[in-house]
Amino acid sequence: MKPMSKPLKVLLQKNNTIFIKERSSRTSMTSLRKKPCCQRRSKQNNPHQRLEATARPDEYLPAQKQGKQGQAALEFLTTYGWAFLIILIMMAAISYFGFINPGKFLPNKCVVGSEFSCQDYQVTDQGNVRFKLTQNVGKSIIAGTANCTIEGTTSTAGDMTHDGSTWNNREIKEFVCSFPAGTFLEGERVKILVELAYRLEAGGYPHETDGEIYAKVVKE
Repeated sequence: MKPMSKPLKVLLQKNNTIFIKERSSRTSMTSLRKKPCCQRRSKQNNPHQRLEATARPDEYLPAQKQGKQGQAALEFLTTYGWAFLIILIMMAAISYFGFINPGKFLPNKCVVGSEFSCQDYQVTDQGNVRFKLTQNVGKSIIAGTANCTIEGTTSTAGDMTHDGSTWNNREIKEFVCSFPAGTFLEGERVKILVELAYRLEAGGYPHETDGEIYAKVVKE
């Protein structure tokens, strides 16, 4: 028995055309079929097709179109940039001359460290700053001085300083800082920095706590 021949057999190659013989398994009839040579190779070796497959769309934009886009962006910045600058200058001028004062919208507050809680406070047009503090250290302490500062001017609390007196836990004491009359104007809001000194026991090391009072000046 003869071995089965291959189904395809090259008969002739001429003028870049390959003639292939096909043999049917049922019949002995043969046929010739043309197959272009180097067709697949030409497609693979085409540099333009590879470039189109890997290139991004923006790389094919004409240089003239890109230049127009840059010019449009520059015109937008020059046109609206001046408008933004003028608005910022107007807002700065309004704020500088006091037409817009953010402090008018801030609430009143009195905070003096975690060791003390502020129960009440007052700022008058005569320059007096009064505030009442509750001692929350947890044991008796020795009260020290209370200093109030506003715009670089410091005032020490007056006759209600309680300097050297015992301050029991949960006890309320009142402090008064006096500034010259006319320092505060009625109706304005002022911010006052408070510094309170105390000792845990007689002969102990001094401790200090800071706080602030923000309040509207009232008439006295």
